[in-house]
Amino acid sequence: MSRRTWLVALLLALSAHLALAASLVARLIAA
Repeated sequence: MSRRTWLVALLLALSAHLALAASLVARLIAA
């Protein structure tokens, strides 16, 4: 695998974790 592929995979994983954390925080605030 090239470095670019790893970078894209890392970026996707990071954005997914950020979205998960954001939804969790929003749920806590709404509760």
